[in-house]
Amino acid sequence: LRRLGGGLFFAPEVPRFLLIVIAFLYGILFFSVAFLLFKDIFVLPLWAMIRYRKKIECKLPNGIIVCCILGVSTLLSGYSLYEGLLTPPIKYVEMKFDGLPSNFDGFKIAVLADLHASAVNQAPFIDKIVDLTLQEKPDLIVLPGDIIDGRVAKHSEDVEPLRRLSAPSGVYGILGNHEYYSGYDEWIKKFDDLKLPILINSHVKISRGEQSIYLGGIADYSAGRRGREMPDLVKTWQDVPADGFKILLSHQPKNNRRHAASGAALQISGHTHGGMIALMDKLLIAPSNEGVVRGGYDIDGMKLYISAGASLWSGFPLRLGVPPEITVIILKK
Repeated sequence: LRRLGGGLFFAPEVPRFLLIVIAFLYGILFFSVAFLLFKDIFVLPLWAMIRYRKKIECKLPNGIIVCCILGVSTLLSGYSLYEGLLTPPIKYVEMKFDGLPSNFDGFKIAVLADLHASAVNQAPFIDKIVDLTLQEKPDLIVLPGDIIDGRVAKHSEDVEPLRRLSAPSGVYGILGNHEYYSGYDEWIKKFDDLKLPILINSHVKISRGEQSIYLGGIADYSAGRRGREMPDLVKTWQDVPADGFKILLSHQPKNNRRHAASGAALQISGHTHGGMIALMDKLLIAPSNEGVVRGGYDIDGMKLYISAGASLWSGFPLRLGVPPEITVIILKK
């Protein structure tokens, strides 16, 4: 695909329709392999038992089974692609904190995780997400990484709708692993042009009256492989009062216990896309992310929220039983 249309290895620049067709075919392959493995795991012990007892001569109708698997896999791939390309609904999450300053009781944070603006998720799609977010009138908007896929030269227009984002306490983003793959320096300049501040091992103070909270953002854990600054919690919280209420943006949800030890009251993450496929989320995605995959968790006194993501990477734009979301977190005293 990259040779046909150019682009990066994970973000080929070919027509959207073609990428969707390829994703549909890949989905059929994915589900077929899963069902065939399940069939073999189920059948092999049964076949061994029958052979051992030598009482039954039995042949499985393999042709029928394979045709059924192919048919079910085709239906599941089609539905998963449909669900994966849906405009995300609003998901409301209320989180209670003993240490929350009283002026921030009811404070609304809109979370736009994993937008993946790309050849699949183009400007009209991002525009809808921006409209839905603004309708919620959040106090703060955060974008916890993987905002884009591909080069600025190809996708500058696809992120233009983000210029419309605004909230009384600001709009802030961090970098995910895909920003580091896609041309770090160019995207930092583009985000600056969009008036979208990117927090890289830094924080901002958000005030209401005489009370304040602190929003920090760390570099992604893939930064070192690209020769960039790695996550640094000491630098992120420098000059923040020890008893300050801290919200941490970390694209990847791993190392959350270390983040809790830094004094963060809340961590907001993305990256996992919620696990994408029901069952696969618990069997494959959670174990590779220290046992967490989506939703809320309590980690050593810190609350962790992992968004299922507003969109998906074009290399696997499939969801099954794991819908996308624009998350609105409501802080409560």
